[in-house]
Amino acid sequence: MINISLASKLYRDTRNANELCTRTAKTAPHPPCTVTTSRLKYQDPARCCRQVTQPPFIAGPLAATYAPILNKQPLTYQSVTKNISQTASPLVLDLNAYKMNLKFILSICSILMLIACTNQKNNKNVDPQLVKPYPHIININEGFKNSTEITLSSIADSIKYIVLSKEKDILIKNFPVLQMTDSAYFISPGGHFYRFDLTGKLLNSIGQIGRGPTEYMPGSSFTINPSSNKTYVNRNYLHDYISFNPSGNFIEKLSILDADNIWEFVCLSDSIFMFTFQFWGRYMGAKTTEEMILCGLFDINGDKIQVIEHPANKNAPLSIDYSKFAAGPPNYSFFNNEIVLNYLTDTVYKINNNSIYPGFIFFWDNIPHRQTFEELYYIQTEPIKKTSRIRYFFETPGKAYFGVAYLDKYYLFEYDKYTGLTKSMLTDENNFGLINDLDGGANYYPKWTNRKGDIWIVYDDAYNFKKTHNEDLLLKSDTVYPNRKENLRQFLNTLNIDDNPVLKVVYLK
Repeated sequence: MINISLASKLYRDTRNANELCTRTAKTAPHPPCTVTTSRLKYQDPARCCRQVTQPPFIAGPLAATYAPILNKQPLTYQSVTKNISQTASPLVLDLNAYKMNLKFILSICSILMLIACTNQKNNKNVDPQLVKPYPHIININEGFKNSTEITLSSIADSIKYIVLSKEKDILIKNFPVLQMTDSAYFISPGGHFYRFDLTGKLLNSIGQIGRGPTEYMPGSSFTINPSSNKTYVNRNYLHDYISFNPSGNFIEKLSILDADNIWEFVCLSDSIFMFTFQFWGRYMGAKTTEEMILCGLFDINGDKIQVIEHPANKNAPLSIDYSKFAAGPPNYSFFNNEIVLNYLTDTVYKINNNSIYPGFIFFWDNIPHRQTFEELYYIQTEPIKKTSRIRYFFETPGKAYFGVAYLDKYYLFEYDKYTGLTKSMLTDENNFGLINDLDGGANYYPKWTNRKGDIWIVYDDAYNFKKTHNEDLLLKSDTVYPNRKENLRQFLNTLNIDDNPVLKVVYLK
């Protein structure tokens, strides 16, 4: 006779009820022919016990995953031993009971598969340890082959439309920069800096335009301290910095970094800043490409911490026609309080307050794309008939998004950080973005994010917003939330064509 117990390593290894047991029949502690009776008892005494009679390679994973299905606490196990003969035949088992239990287990497996799919869509609930390590390798050729629909509802919960200063306390046209904190939007229309609350109400201006010691000139850039909400301004033409409190009052003058080629700067902490640069050959003077950097980390005194050498240095010809040379600045977004720095070459960098490292690398395979010095950095008089990346690069807990253009065709690409699979969707240049099935509005692609990267933002002027969201579009579009389409219609009815710009804000899952 053999005495078989459930005190097995298969059960003991499953310490966390939120993790699926991945043990297989080959690694199970008992051979598949073992007959095991297990009683799974919840810590909640009000729950009844269920008795399962299965081989351990089935019963073990069932026991390990039953609690997560019902959001219960980790299971405790009551072992039940049976004495059976070594020569006993499997035919003595109750076949009807076995079939019933097998159906039950298949049902549980179906539920588990559904939960796994749901969790992968809900990015915040997926175990970050399952994400592939940085740097991710994105296969562009694979993306072209895997054509699919890319919908907003797969990564986002809701979309909100906000008119800036609906009361028209100020008139706003275009603005190149927006930064979002937990309580406000900061924008820079017409060279001024303004602060709005999250409903679009104007709170205050930040300083004023002028040449005085507490003023700044048009073309100045700004950044927000993520902890204190101070505004730092890099004063155009004056080559210094001044700071303001959230109410817009002057604090002090600073000397951070003095350079002619600064494009933008981002405050990462009280003493660390990231700077990006641009270079135009006709303004470079004696400077050469060897002296160029793409971006860098600097402390509040302007001392260099770490920089990225400009990629133009790597493939520069012996003789450069600087009258044609133009190396524009990189753009960036945020994810998980790190900068996601995107440039026209093959690497997207991740930047925090003490390091810069590769986050994503593009693999083009045999696809012709812009890669020579002349194709990347010379001003072109005719279109280059090769593939190139366009738009900003955005990262979520489970995905990454970017655009690719070839001739007159535009594609939205989606990279899966868990599987490494790349997909694409052919889209319209004038309606570029994820299919907006949240409320049936126009396709959506952001320009900015908050620091966490879980809020996406872009804007449209009121006239174009009303023109794009016409009734013909709303009648044809699909939405998973029909009531939200009606809310969009109501918003359109209250929007005037001469209103200030409309922020389109998406909240990710």
